[in-house]
Amino acid sequence: MENVDSKHPLVQQVIGSQWREGSGSKVQAVVDPSTGQVAASLRDASGADVDEAIAAAQEAFPGWRDR
Repeated sequence: MENVDSKHPLVQQVIGSQWREGSGSKVQAVVDPSTGQVAASLRDASGADVDEAIAAAQEAFPGWRDR
């Protein structure tokens, strides 16, 4: 996968306790708001990624709610 800037790491998303790359078509810069500098790059999530994240959150919710 290409980075926005090869000097910065490509970061992943967490969906259902799994680290993985988004499956969207764009790669975005992740900017540190305290410096305005690019800190990393991140592939956008696709609609399918969002659906999987929602399903994982719904599955995990009862365990958090019932603590």
